[in-house]
Amino acid sequence: WERAYGTELTEYCFGAVQTDDGGYAIAGSIEWAGLHNEDALLVRIDSEGEELWTQRFGGDYDDTFYSIDKSFDGGFVMGGNTSSFRNTPEENFYFVRTDSLGERVWETVYGGRNQDRCHSIMITTDGGYALGGYSLSSGHNSFRMVKTGPDPLLNNAQLMDPAFPSAFILHTPYPNPFNSTTRIAFQLPYPSHVNLSIRDQQGRKVTVLLNQNLTPGTHEVRWQAEDQPSGMYYCMMDADGFKISKGVVFVR
Repeated sequence: WERAYGTELTEYCFGAVQTDDGGYAIAGSIEWAGLHNEDALLVRIDSEGEELWTQRFGGDYDDTFYSIDKSFDGGFVMGGNTSSFRNTPEENFYFVRTDSLGERVWETVYGGRNQDRCHSIMITTDGGYALGGYSLSSGHNSFRMVKTGPDPLLNNAQLMDPAFPSAFILHTPYPNPFNSTTRIAFQLPYPSHVNLSIRDQQGRKVTVLLNQNLTPGTHEVRWQAEDQPSGMYYCMMDADGFKISKGVVFVR
């Protein structure tokens, strides 16, 4: 079989891995319409090539996944580049860990003041990860290798009570697609100022659902979209500078 995935926007595939059920997880990027910025993209398909879900990652600037591997629990780890999370226009290593449904578990950034680009990631025998790429942070082009310690989720003692999450998480809106109202749940590991907004495919702000200080834990808001045209929208969460988005489809 052969399939094409994506929307009318520009998407790139840079890596794929087969899952235990015979399907695949695909890593790459998607360009924001008219903004010339990219989000990192994770797409899950079944063994027949049918799309199961899509998740986007990153911030306000360019973010791309170049490599993907399976984690020990059926989730995924992606390595790539980001220019969204540090006060520099240069790219850094971007490392994201998700669960089996593509929900972010944690993410981190490695690099210096100059350009650092990650092109490969793998799980190591000690339960950690190795990322490879190149760096200009030393003043010239050189190999860069990052080796992490074991995944913290391997140690159950480090898992926190679900009522107090260990990371910022924005769940995929439910139902999705929807034709009237959808619920948007998210989790905060500590007290945070949260701005939750909806944007259309052109990146234009449609509405602000939430803009206030919140306590740690799980929260939920609803979006009623009766006055909007059918189409793809993006729920954008900014929690104390940590930014994440999820796609949702409104059908009249």
